[in-house]
Amino acid sequence: KTGSGASKTEVIKDLFDGKKHKDNKAIFQTILYCLLLTPSSDGAKTIQPGISWMKNLYNDDYNTDIYTKVDKKYTLIDFLAIKEEFEMELSYIIDEIFDPAIDFIQTPNEKTCLYCTFKNLCNR
Repeated sequence: KTGSGASKTEVIKDLFDGKKHKDNKAIFQTILYCLLLTPSSDGAKTIQPGISWMKNLYNDDYNTDIYTKVDKKYTLIDFLAIKEEFEMELSYIIDEIFDPAIDFIQTPNEKTCLYCTFKNLCNR
């Protein structure tokens, strides 16, 4: 990743919280890639996702580890251990997007729209 973000999340559900998106987007993206690659990893006992932060590449303490809290302590994420929860949360979001009973609403924060690909669709 060339940008910035967090390498820790309190809980997996936070990855789906729009208010925490800026910090968690790299973790979310990495875990989504794990989900997409899961069929090709049949038989794996663990899948440990990681983020390569280019800006920290030459730091002495450089690492790619990402963590979530387990029993009040940050623990390396094992994708296979969180896969079911991640899929469930992703399913909720997708169901909400396609639910005709739930209207799309514009964000009250217009700064969010500055670089949005869809700003013309919502007249921003």
